[in-house]
Amino acid sequence: KPLVVAGFHVDDEDELTPAASAGVQLGDQLLMVEVTELDGRMKKITNFQEMRQLLGLSDSEATAVAMTLTFGSQSRWKTEESNETVKKAVAQAESISELLPTWQEIKEGAKRCLERRDFSNLREAVMSRAFLFRAKCDLVQALVTAGFALHHDVFVSKALQLHKRFEPATDRELQNYFEGRDNLQLRDEILIAQLDVLTNTWRSLPQIIKEDVPEVLRSLFRPEVEIVLIREAVKALEEKWRIARGSNSKDEDQNLKMPEELVRFFKYMRPATDESTGQRELSMVWIIKAWSVEKMRQREVQNDVAAITGIYENAESFWEHRVKNAHKRAEEAQELLERAVQKEVIRVVLCSSISDLEKVQAMLSESLMLTKDCKIGDSENVPKGKCLVWSQGIVREKFKPFESSKGAPDLARIRRELPSLYNGKDVRLLFSGLDFDRQHEESQRALDSLQKYIAMAKTAGEAFPSIKQIVDDLSDVLHKSQLFKKDQEAKRKLFLKERELQATMQVAERRLQQVEKEKREIEEKNRKLHEEKGKLEVDTKNVREELGKVLESVALEHAKLKTRVKELETEEKKLKDANAHLWAKQKTMKDALQKAADFMRAWVATGAPDTDVDSIIQLVTESSK
Repeated sequence: KPLVVAGFHVDDEDELTPAASAGVQLGDQLLMVEVTELDGRMKKITNFQEMRQLLGLSDSEATAVAMTLTFGSQSRWKTEESNETVKKAVAQAESISELLPTWQEIKEGAKRCLERRDFSNLREAVMSRAFLFRAKCDLVQALVTAGFALHHDVFVSKALQLHKRFEPATDRELQNYFEGRDNLQLRDEILIAQLDVLTNTWRSLPQIIKEDVPEVLRSLFRPEVEIVLIREAVKALEEKWRIARGSNSKDEDQNLKMPEELVRFFKYMRPATDESTGQRELSMVWIIKAWSVEKMRQREVQNDVAAITGIYENAESFWEHRVKNAHKRAEEAQELLERAVQKEVIRVVLCSSISDLEKVQAMLSESLMLTKDCKIGDSENVPKGKCLVWSQGIVREKFKPFESSKGAPDLARIRRELPSLYNGKDVRLLFSGLDFDRQHEESQRALDSLQKYIAMAKTAGEAFPSIKQIVDDLSDVLHKSQLFKKDQEAKRKLFLKERELQATMQVAERRLQQVEKEKREIEEKNRKLHEEKGKLEVDTKNVREELGKVLESVALEHAKLKTRVKELETEEKKLKDANAHLWAKQKTMKDALQKAADFMRAWVATGAPDTDVDSIIQLVTESSK
């Protein structure tokens, strides 16, 4: 869906937003967004979805330096309808002028509004866009602008009638209706609103009238009324601007933007002749010339115009001074940043374990500054006062998610979780002084300040041609300065990488030298061992020869022992056989004796044994063999 203006976000209903000041109205459609990237490239976006996404980004998510929005006015689609209405209104300008409210009617109307409690105070009632006075100013401006655009010098008589019925009033005249110091601000705002009407009248007035019909100028710009009103309104705007930007004169003033009414006045009603701009018709010199017929009144005009010219020149000088000072500050900051990059000394600490990181952690303050000299392993000594570089290397990779929306790191968390950097490999920590960080921050502040002044001075450039030229030139300078700053950042990053690599190589070289030393020691030990090995080999040979002899004698003894063992085994077998025979005879004897015993017991008992005596005798005889 198309992006259409549905409203304006303002803190004060009487204050115009930048969009409203540029003429954007409710119902206007966003047609294009021009984006200026950080690298200076321009990108145009016309897709509704992409524009909606871009406008929805927060400050931390946005990557653009600036954006320009182009709106299509709803009046473009209603031109034919509105043109007819304007033509009819211009034709009836004299009749409409009779309907313009007088100052008395405005005062009484405001009081009635207060009685109805439509507004909380008189100022809000009178200056409201919906009330008589502002409606009167808007109507006169619209009729004068359209009248001269449609009818040129023929509209002069109607413009004079509108001007007469508009009743421009100086501060003295306004005090008759809004008296007292309580209404001082209201009177100033009424003067400013009238100044806008007079500025528009002067802008719309054809050049031929300014140059050739001085009596019209004398009717429109009287010394005692309109010229005094202009001077008073310009002074009121100057005071309003001075209060807004603060009473001090430091470059860090927060609100330097000129009031829009003052910009329009200086743009379209120049208090001094400026031939170089090609806009002679806008100079108030024509009013001074118009009053040349009355020298006394001409001097009054000259004095008031001189006072206005002084304010113009002061404002021009103010912007020139501020913008040039911002430019000078940016240049100095760039030089100091470049010098800081060239002179920066980076030291590297190589941590090979969690224990090394814990040692470094114990030496760091909450701001990541070393509280004492740091020497870890083979790394170089880092003196007290150096700071851990968190913007690059492994620290940046690990802790980048902990940065705030403004890009500031959580230093306390980095220090607290420093040991978590170890993942089994050597960790290289970079340390440096504070000079680069300070100069980098100052450079960024200076560029931001210059960009801010350029943005604010662009509006002033509409009123001051010299400021416009300076702003145009400084826009290129700002872009180059931003690129220069990025170049210095890149150089510093490259230097950090080179220094990190150099320190790594130095540590590696020291370790290599240590390895080579150990290698030489090992080679010397190997040489000695080789010599000892030769000696041992000779000794081994001798021992082997002796051992051979011993083995031969042992083998001979072994053969003898083996023969003896065989003999002993043979004798053992014979003994075993004899022993077995003896056991058999013993058993036979036991059996014979047993039978003899049994025979004798039977003989004694019965006298007639069953066993044959001869067989027993034979058994005993055989068992005894």
